[in-house]
Amino acid sequence: MREGWLARVEMAGKRLRILFRDEVREGVFAGIDRDGALLIADEQGAVRRITAGDATIMKE
Repeated sequence: MREGWLARVEMAGKRLRILFRDEVREGVFAGIDRDGALLIADEQGAVRRITAGDATIMKE
């Protein structure tokens, strides 16, 4: 199921902003892990696992 979803996702390579409570994280969509968590890569290349929050695709 995960592979099928990733094949259709429009977020690939897009910059995202994640808002959770008072915390904001930004990065580039890097996939979905085996548990369903969103993965984003920050400017330093570190991949972060996001399990909750509101995601917005940023305009280029």
